[in-house]
Amino acid sequence: MDSITQVLLGVTTSEVAFRRKLGKPANWLAAVSALLPDLDFLLYPLDGKWWFMTNHRGISHSFLFTTLASFPLAWLFWKKTGAHNRYLLFWACALVALITHPLLDLCTTYGTPVFLPFAEARFGWDFIGIVDGVYSSVLIAALLGCRAVRSRGSPRWAPVIALGGLILSSGYIGLGAWCHSRATDMSLTAARGQGIAPSQVEAFPMVGLVNAWRLVIETDDAFHVGRINFLAPGGIRFRRLPKEKGPLVDRASRHDRVTQYRRFARGMIRPVVVDSEAEAPVIEFEDMRYAIPGREDRTIWSVRVTFNPAGDIVEVVPDQERIGDYPPGEVFRAFWHELWH
Repeated sequence: MDSITQVLLGVTTSEVAFRRKLGKPANWLAAVSALLPDLDFLLYPLDGKWWFMTNHRGISHSFLFTTLASFPLAWLFWKKTGAHNRYLLFWACALVALITHPLLDLCTTYGTPVFLPFAEARFGWDFIGIVDGVYSSVLIAALLGCRAVRSRGSPRWAPVIALGGLILSSGYIGLGAWCHSRATDMSLTAARGQGIAPSQVEAFPMVGLVNAWRLVIETDDAFHVGRINFLAPGGIRFRRLPKEKGPLVDRASRHDRVTQYRRFARGMIRPVVVDSEAEAPVIEFEDMRYAIPGREDRTIWSVRVTFNPAGDIVEVVPDQERIGDYPPGEVFRAFWHELWH
């Protein structure tokens, strides 16, 4: 989830349980704690263009890191405020805000390795998009409500309002979970009705709302992609995107970077031979979880593997700029249409 929403969630938890006893420092501590895991962008120089899958949502999003980080963060605020008899409260405030970060990220599709350094597997529940206006707005409304009752001299109502915001926002995630289950079931039914024998069925939420979903069916030789919008029900039509095969694809698939990329994409990658007749063949591995609005066959990013004429791999690079190939106005109009149609 975006960093702003992570901070909003962290501060809301402090309003529920810690603000009345610790005062404003509780909110500041929760805000810093909830933001801390996303400061992994400072590690970009360590792996350059590969940062998005090696360091972003890496160790800083693991349960081990968030637990350990709570102790020094709590100590810093405890010492600064002079509340020497309330260290445990500061620690609990920091821990809760830190833990909410990977938990909220788990609800999205990107993938979060919460068990690092013990396991590298990435998990994603696919309940909501990485940006969701409804979810964020509920938290904003709750915090504004807390500020309003406090300014009117009724601070005792602030925890109640904040708790209400947490319940409503969690309920919205629950709605996303239900929509995800429903979209997956409908996708499977539609696939079988169209003679598709799936080995894997996935539904990924679009950015923005939980009503629109990208459907991905994997078979032995292809991916079948479609979409569903619960606000505009209709039949599901799948587009078949074949998986390229051959010795060069097999060789590229075994490259360390491609193996790493497959783990990042939770296995949802499609090999595409760009030009098999070229002097230097290129194979792209597309992350099938995300598509450019209006272009179900065009993924947001990929990894390109380039061979020399002798069949040796000479370059492996990520391509994260695909959406830049399309005019922003065109992308926005397609995105808006997919949200409501």
